[in-house]
Amino acid sequence: MKKLVLIISIAVANLFITSKLRGQNSIYIISEVYSMAAPFFDSVYVTSPTGLVAAYKIPYINNVAGHDAALNVILNGVSTLGYTISDYSMGRTYNVVPQTIFYFSWFLKKP
Repeated sequence: MKKLVLIISIAVANLFITSKLRGQNSIYIISEVYSMAAPFFDSVYVTSPTGLVAAYKIPYINNVAGHDAALNVILNGVSTLGYTISDYSMGRTYNVVPQTIFYFSWFLKKP
C-alpha cells in the first residue's frame, strides 16, 4: 500500500512539474516599434519561446490599411500555431532626439 501511494505521489508530482515547465516556455512576444518623426520607420519583432527573433518591416502607420494588413499577417502566423493573445502592452514612448519612438507589445501563449 505504501508503494502504491508513493508511485501515485511521484506520478502526480511529475505531471505537475512538467506541465509547469511547458507553460513557462510557451510565450511569443510580438513588438512593434515606430517613429512619428523623420526618419520614419515601422518594424515588428517576433520573439519565439526559444528566444529566436524575426524582424519585419511593415508599411508605415500612416498607411492604415497596409500597416494593419501586414501586422495582421504576422499576428495570424503566430495564432495558427495555437497561440492566443494573453496580454497587450501599449503606450511606451521613448524620446530619442530628434524623434519620438513608440513601442507596443503583444504577449501570446498557448491556452
